Amino acid sequence: MAGKGRPSQKETGGELVDPGAFGRKRSRLSSALESLASWDGGFILPATGLMILLVIFPTLYTLGLSFVRWNLTEARPPTFVGLENYAFLVGETRFWEALGRTLIFTGVSSGVTLASGMTLALLLNRPLPAKNFIRTLLIVPMVVTPVVVGLTWRFMYNPELGMINFLLGELGFETIAFLGKIGTSLASVMVTDIWQYTPFALLILLAGLESLPTEPFEAARIDGASSFRMFWALTLPMMKGPILVATLFRVMFSFNTFDTIYVMTGGGPGRSSETLVMYAYRLGFEHWHMGESAAAALIMLILVTVFSRVILKVARASRSED
Repeated sequence: MAGKGRPSQKETGGELVDPGAFGRKRSRLSSALESLASWDGGFILPATGLMILLVIFPTLYTLGLSFVRWNLTEARPPTFVGLENYAFLVGETRFWEALGRTLIFTGVSSGVTLASGMTLALLLNRPLPAKNFIRTLLIVPMVVTPVVVGLTWRFMYNPELGMINFLLGELGFETIAFLGKIGTSLASVMVTDIWQYTPFALLILLAGLESLPTEPFEAARIDGASSFRMFWALTLPMMKGPILVATLFRVMFSFNTFDTIYVMTGGGPGRSSETLVMYAYRLGFEHWHMGESAAAALIMLILVTVFSRVILKVARASRSED
């Protein structure tokens, strides 16, 4: 027992613990937090930590994995092979076919999405009854998860129970297995992707249209310019920035589309809707060739980076011209 004249202490597990130790530790922690808060770069540490954990580390791990041969069905450790995985992909016909489908998917989906978004934005950029309700209704597809969208459209494309084939039958046409035919599977997925992401382009382009000054359009209208002429000579040049932003995001989204394709066709029938991301997935998680799958993923990253840099360079050039 502690004497009456000694400081109060508790005996825990045979050790004497000073009650003031917790207070001192808390004081040191508070002092460290205050120092961190006073540091100019301290506020970016949480974001930097998340970036390292979720982006930089997986990218570096994938980069290292692309230089090894690692088959999960073999009881052998990963073996360093240098650039052999990349050489394999370059010499693989299936890789080039998947890349071609990816470019077609990205080009058509992005182009039609931007055209549809611009059309809807022009329609909404004028007085309309229930304008806010229509705008809210149009952005609904964007907030639905791609898996749900893919399952919904897969059911709509069903040759026996789907709504699309029902309407075709009512019009006197034969039913079509849209997702079961080589000639229509990729186009059907494109339609789904366009339907889901047109609202995204709509929001960006409508915000751009609403920020345009009205004076040039009023002057052109007084001079007798037609609506098409004003769109071509005034709206498009002043909308370069929003159009390029929408294009940048749509190219990145379309190039990496996976969940919609996986849910609707799984890359089939055969390989008719197999894009590059589906090809990388099949290499890694169906054939278990992790090194080759990582190499395909790195090639995708390089291509997306190149396309993004080109779009940003065009954006800077157009800004300097203005």
